[in-house]
Parts: sequence; structure tokens; C-alpha cells
Amino acid sequence: NMTTRLAAFLFVCSAVSHAQIAVLNGASNRVGQPVSPGSWATAYGNFAGVSATTATATPFPKTLGGVTVTVDGTDAPIYFVSGTQVNFLIPAGTVTGVKPVQVKTSGATVSGTVRLIPAAPGLFVKDAATPPKGAILNQDSTENTSGNLARRGQVIQIFGAGAGELSAAIADGAVAPSSPIVTTRATPQVFIGGVEA
Repeated sequence: NMTTRLAAFLFVCSAVSHAQIAVLNGASNRVGQPVSPGSWATAYGNFAGVSATTATATPFPKTLGGVTVTVDGTDAPIYFVSGTQVNFLIPAGTVTGVKPVQVKTSGATVSGTVRLIPAAPGLFVKDAATPPKGAILNQDSTENTSGNLARRGQVIQIFGAGAGELSAAIADGAVAPSSPIVTTRATPQVFIGGVEA
């Protein structure tokens, strides 16, 4: 839940010195959850002098607001930077294992590590409720809410990251093509209320 996630985030921040960062799964934002190559990650730390900046075009840049990120020596596309947070994409070609991450600003370079595994699913959330509501659309592409429920037998869209290897390579930071559709190599399992969908 959000309280647990906030407590975990504060614990991570209190344990991170000015020269270190904590890297979390960019979708679930859970402490200790690994990340997969080609997936979103979030670095938390002290990035003094960095102003909040969001990328406005794709492919996402490898320098944003004066910040660069490297994962195992490879520059990573960046979506968002601030004085305490950097959201970036793990380069798809990164080999799994515990890998070094560096965030470079105009004033300093801070380091940490990230644990990469072949697939590390995480679901995006859209609010701070307890438990948080997932970023989910109904069959008609409207937002799934308590007043706009999905019905049994309908298709829903669940937004997440960390699906692992894809059916076709997508350039780091680029948008997936609409045709042909790029799919996951492994068939995901989805459970709703404990029942497999």
C-alpha cells in the first residue's frame, strides 16, 4: 500500500548518502524489486542544482536538464529529472546481474547499483489511495474507476513495465511501432482477485 511504499522510500532515502543513489523498479517503485533490461527505473538521491524537467519528445534524450545516466557504462534515455529523482530507461542490451548506475549532474556524479533479471513486471499506479489504484483502462479505453467499472468478459488495458524480451527490437527511448505490433516473447499471466484471466 502507499503508506508502506512511502515508508520504504523514506528508509531508502535515509540510507542513501550524498554520494550514493537507490535505484528502484520504475513501475512498482518497490524497494528490493529487480528491474529488467528495456524497463523503466527510478534513481533516488541528492541531485543538487537539478531543476524538475520532463522530456517532451521521443526518442527520449540521453541528457535532460544537464543530467546523464549510465547503466553498466551505457548511456540511458531519461524521461524526468529533479533534485531528488531521475526516471530513466535501462538500455535493452544490458546483461542481467547487479550492474553499476551513475547519475551525472553539472556538480557531481553519484553512484549506485541495480539488480537486473530477464523479466521484472511492475504495474503503474495512478493515485495515492490504500491500496493504490492501477493505471487501467476499460474496454472502451475510458479510465477504470469505482464509478466506471469493467464488466466480466470485457477486455482491459493494464499499464506496466518489465515484460522482458520482445518479439522485435525497439531502439532505446523510442516509441514501439503500431504495426507490426511488438509483443512479449513470454506469455504473461494476469490474476484479478486471485483468479487467472
